[in-house]
Formats: sequence, C-alpha cells, structure tokens
Amino acid sequence: MKTKYIPLIVFAIIGASCARQPKSSEWPDADAVYLNREKIYTLNEDGSIRVREYKKQQLLTFHAVNSGFGKTDILYSPDHQSVDVILAQTITPSGDKVPVPDNGYVKMLPSSARGSKAWSSLRQLTVVHTALEPGAVIECEYTLESESEYEPYLSANELLAGQYPVNRYRIKVEIPDGISLHYHLFNLDMKPKTGRHKGFRTYTWTFNNLPAVIPEKKSNPDGKDLPRLVFSTIDSLVPLINEWSYKPEYAYARNDTMTQAVQNAISGKKSVFERILAIRDLVSQQVVTLPIPASATGYNSRPAVETWNSFAGTPAEKAILLASLIRSTGWQAYPTALVPEFYTDSLTGKLWVTDLSLLNFNLVEVPINGKNYFLYTDRPQFRDALFDHPGRVIIPLNKNLYPYRPIRFSTPENQFSLSGDLKLNRQGILKGKVQVNLIGGYNLYFKLLTDPGYARSLYPCRSAKVIMLKPDIALIDYRVDLKNAVQNLDGYHILNLPLSNRGLHSYGLQPLDSLRRTPLELEAPVRELQLLTFSLNPDWIPVDADYEYSLKNSAGRLTIRYTWENGKLTVMRNIKIPERIIQPDHYADFKALIDLWERARFKRVVFKNLH
Repeated sequence: MKTKYIPLIVFAIIGASCARQPKSSEWPDADAVYLNREKIYTLNEDGSIRVREYKKQQLLTFHAVNSGFGKTDILYSPDHQSVDVILAQTITPSGDKVPVPDNGYVKMLPSSARGSKAWSSLRQLTVVHTALEPGAVIECEYTLESESEYEPYLSANELLAGQYPVNRYRIKVEIPDGISLHYHLFNLDMKPKTGRHKGFRTYTWTFNNLPAVIPEKKSNPDGKDLPRLVFSTIDSLVPLINEWSYKPEYAYARNDTMTQAVQNAISGKKSVFERILAIRDLVSQQVVTLPIPASATGYNSRPAVETWNSFAGTPAEKAILLASLIRSTGWQAYPTALVPEFYTDSLTGKLWVTDLSLLNFNLVEVPINGKNYFLYTDRPQFRDALFDHPGRVIIPLNKNLYPYRPIRFSTPENQFSLSGDLKLNRQGILKGKVQVNLIGGYNLYFKLLTDPGYARSLYPCRSAKVIMLKPDIALIDYRVDLKNAVQNLDGYHILNLPLSNRGLHSYGLQPLDSLRRTPLELEAPVRELQLLTFSLNPDWIPVDADYEYSLKNSAGRLTIRYTWENGKLTVMRNIKIPERIIQPDHYADFKALIDLWERARFKRVVFKNLH
C-alpha cells in the first residue's frame, strides 16, 4: 500500500464562490455546513478504479468541534488499494492555514475487523485536523485507487442529503468508451451533463443548496424520501445472483467439528422449528459478526469452514455458514438478500440500478412445511425476520429460482386482542383470568416456541400458559394476582388498567411531534381490542361509569367505553389503523388517535366509596 501526503495543493475546480466564509446566521439551526463536496469516480481501461473525494466543511458550533467533525476516516485494503492524501488542513476564522501534522495521519485496524485474522489486513486511515474552533473550515482531499478486478464493476450509492446542509455537491463519473453507465436519481429531477475528458466519457451532476435532513421518529429506515444518486456499469442482477447461487460446493462444505456441533445443538429438540432455531442460535451467538462493508472485502466471502474455524464472519459469510449447517441435517437453506423496495421497478421487479451496496445479506431462507421462513444470522430473533422489514423486497439466492425477481412481502395486519374477567376487593388485590391473542407480527412465534415461559413477560400476571401456538397466531391464558393494584387518595381508589406491553404500545410512538415533514411508517396496519370486566366490592362504584369516547378520521378509528352494570365495570378499548404508512397530510389525524389511545386518563379507572 502506498500512501502519499501532498500538502496544500488546491485544485482550480473549486470556485471562488466556495471560498466565501459564511456566517453561522445563514444556518441558525446547523452545527456545521459543507461549503463544497466533490467526488470523481474513474473506471480505467484495465478495470482499475480511482475515487477522488474533496470536502470543505465549516464548523459553526462548539458541539461540532467536540463531535468528531475534524477527522476523515478512509477504509481500504492495502493488498489491493492505495490511498493518496492530497490536501489536509484547517483554515482558522482569521484565515490562517494549519496543515494536519505528521502525527495526525493515523493508521489502524478498523473496528469492524477487530477479532478477525482473515480480515486483519484491512486498514483505516484517519486524518485528524487540529486548530478546530467555531468558524474554522476543514479541508480534506484524497484519492482511493483499487487494482483491476478487486471490485467487479464501478458502482456507487450516494446519499446527497445528510445531517448538515450542503452548499454544493458535485459528482462526476468517467468511464471508457464501450461501457454503459446506468443511473437513477431519487427524489430530485436532474439530468447529468455529459461530455468527454482525456479519452473518457463523463457524466456530471452538480447539486446546490441541499438542506439538512431533519430526523423524525419512525421515518423510512432506508432513506426512501431523501435525495440519492445510484449508478453502476452493469445493468443486470443475474451475475450477482449467479455468483451466490452457484457457489462451489466447497463454500458450503463442513468438517467433522461443525457436524458434531450441529448434533449437539439439536439434541433433545423435538420439532423441526426448534432444531433449526437451535442451529441459528449456534451461528448467531457463537460466531462474531464483522460489520465490514462488502466493498472493503472486494465483495468476496470465505467458505463456511473458514468462517467456522475463525469464529467470526461478515453477514454474508455467516449466511453461507448457517445455510451449510442447516443443510447438514437434510433441510434446505439458502442465503437471501434484502433490498429496499424503492430501489426496484414496481412493474418489472428489476433493480433500478444494480449495485451490491444496496443489498443486505444477513438472512437465510428455510422452507418448512410448504412455507418459507427467514432467519437472522447476527442478532436475537423472536419471530420471522420478514416482519421486521416492511417496505423491503427479498432476493432468494437460489439457483433453482429463475428468472431472478425480487419477491415483495405483503405486510399482514398486526392484530392484538385482550379479554379478561377480574375481581377487585377492598384490600386492593386484583385477581382473575385474562386471555391474549397475538396475530401477525405481534406473535413472537420463534421465542414462544423455544421459551414458553417468555409469555409471562408480555402481561402482568402470576402465571401464563400458551394454549395455542402457530406461525400466524398465539393464544395465551394468564392468571392474575396483583397485590396493591389500587392507589388510595382521599376516599378515591385509582386502578391502572392491567394492559399488555405488546400491541400498539410496543411501537414506542409517544411522544409524537406536533408537525411532520416525512411519512411515518408503522411496522404494519394495526387492529387492537382490549376488553376487561371488573367485579367490585359493594362499597365501591366507578367515577367514569357509562362513558364513551369515539374518534374516526382519515388515519383510522378509536373507541373507548366504560359500562357500569350489575356491580360490574366493563372497559372496552378498540383501535384500528388501516394503513402502514401515514402521509404528512394525515399525520395530525394519526397523532390525535395515538394521543387519545395513550392518554393516562383512558388507561385507568377511578372508584369512590359509597360510604
């Protein structure tokens, strides 16, 4: 690996307008601003790739100074890539230029590769700027060159807007004649400027005045609504799928140690599900996940035996390992890729642009009893992984499936119901029976199958019994015996309703902001019913007897009703939200529903003494 530091060379392409030192009043809410950003991607005739990146960023607050803005991290593989730092300096508010000192260039093993011998050759070069203060400007420019065939093709996924505003962002792509560039621009309407430069065909996008992204709760996790440029020099997913689907047999081969570990893990497990989940836990819990970007590995993965022997692997390597171990028992299993749905054409199913960085490889598909289930390789798992990925599509890496078309997962409605008969005595002890019904994503099928006792954590109870458990539904009976269930205050008795921590409450929506700029995304459409009947001692009557509150609007409907009859109080809470995605113009209605649903007044009962 060759690393050169060439101080204080400024390219003329950075115009005089970008040298203006803005006042922080221009961005009153920003901690920092990019005055200029540039990236130039070059694909050479021999297949080698060069990326030149330049950034000029002004720090506006002490928060920015103390938040790591004054450094640039460059991840690379010394065996196949070289880094040249061209410019690294700080311009103080008084105009002095302070170059990064020699000890400001720090090479280290990236944290994503720690604990891995196989990827221990990877390096991170961190360029650390000095003389930082509010108003200072940091400049950094470098090139990253990859040797021929290290990366299978030229591609990039450029998120154009981030946490801080950008004055100017220029992206240029240079490719040889005879090679096509496939690109797609999301949430912006602009065509590239095309031309020729030193024997290359060029495509240039220049974006001005990109605002900062304001983070909002429950926004699309993949940045669906943000401006983004994706480009690639290949137009088909088939080479990628073939690379995975036709992995040579040695990739999935096993040694005796692996086979014995599988047998130990499934020993005593009765059902197919329990055995497969035990193998999944073996990979998830005993093999460390290395979150190394696929580009840093040259988009390569080691065979299962090597990953097992090292007890560490990238998500893709762990997917191959898990598929291998499951296949050792006679069941089928395939690594599976996930991609955000907005990257695909809804009519053809093809990716708008084929770029490996768009895909996530931490899932394995396992067909069981005529249905396909999806397992994580790198985290605890309580249910089928697909429930965690609304708005994404599945790409099975299975050579038996052709043509390769992403599969859209239809998000089922999450349904939750709770019904119970409870008795509250004058000592404030609440006893009775409650039944909970979980459907769709609310059903923690994998967890309840392997650990039925977990049901006790879903509801305040003395005991719990899972009386029915299927992949799509769970039915749980609870025995309730709550001491000190009532708070006494000046002759009044306050009972907080014994509600489950599943259902809509588990989404963690509260508190909701008063305004919304982007769509709010739920896990799934929601339907929920809570019905509790309380038998009281003769000396108490409810204050809120015979009361009903209903609301129906563009986001859904809600009913909360208190009924007092024959010495019994029945509380009914019912809500339905039919759409998973709440658009900004319906957000006020959605907030009204959730605020009422979660209002403390409607989650308790107040009694008073007759005497």
